[in-house]
Amino acid sequence: MRNKIVLAIAAIALAIGATTIIAGPQGAMYHIEREALAKAMVTDAITAYQERGTASFEEFAGSEQFHDKELYVFVVNRETSRIVAHGVDSSLIGRDTTGIIDSEGTNVGQLIEDAVTPDGEWVDYIWTNPETGKEGPKSSWVRSHDGYVFGVGIYGP
Repeated sequence: MRNKIVLAIAAIALAIGATTIIAGPQGAMYHIEREALAKAMVTDAITAYQERGTASFEEFAGSEQFHDKELYVFVVNRETSRIVAHGVDSSLIGRDTTGIIDSEGTNVGQLIEDAVTPDGEWVDYIWTNPETGKEGPKSSWVRSHDGYVFGVGIYGP
């Protein structure tokens, strides 16, 4: 649904000649591209896991295939609710996600667990952008596979 709304806004903007709205680095087209890349990175991470098992988790921290600017892969073990891979902050590995609360009081781990499906869902919360170091809105594409949550998030303006 979110993608349809964003595409509709982009189409309307083009129709009225408002190309500057979608041309900037934080415009609608940029956001659509980042959403598509996040989904592709999750699919690639699941494929790597299918091929190499949990050994693939180490690749998610540092490999260009699994890291692009502020986008990175994270993986949570659904049985233990613990982070088993994190593309930019290895200190989070082993952390219980049920205790992660964002600055607006959202239980991020529970939010993800309640929303995740094998086909994927978007979840929204507040998180620190690793590129800017500033806290802000984050939307993560999360998919469940083989007892794990695989996710990649994009950051809002």
